[in-house]
Amino acid sequence: MKILVIDRDTLTTQLIKSKLEAMGHSVIEESVKNNALERLEKEEFDTIFFDPSPLNNARPIVLGIRRSVRNYPYIILTSQDMAREDAMKSGANDFLPKPMDSAQLDPKIS
Repeated sequence: MKILVIDRDTLTTQLIKSKLEAMGHSVIEESVKNNALERLEKEEFDTIFFDPSPLNNARPIVLGIRRSVRNYPYIILTSQDMAREDAMKSGANDFLPKPMDSAQLDPKIS
C-alpha cells in the first residue's frame, strides 16, 4: 500500500513509518499540509494519516483532501486534542489517539 503521513510531529511520523515499512508498505512523510495537498493532486495514495493540529476543526482539510484526489483514500485522523467522535464528524474514516501505541496500527491498516 502507498501511505501518506501528514504530521508536524516527527516522533509520531517516524513511529508510523518504521512500523508500516516493516509491514511492506511504502510510506511518504509530509510535514506541511499545503505541500501534502499539492502532492495529493499528483499522486494517488491508499491511506492517509493526518494530524490537523494546530487547527481545532479538521473538516476543511479533510474536504480539501477529498476534492484533491481522484481516488478515495482511507483517512485516519491522529490527534491528542480531538475525540474519536469529532474525528468521524470531520469526514475521516478512522481515528488514532496520540500519544500513539504502535500496536494500534495493525488493525487500522488491516
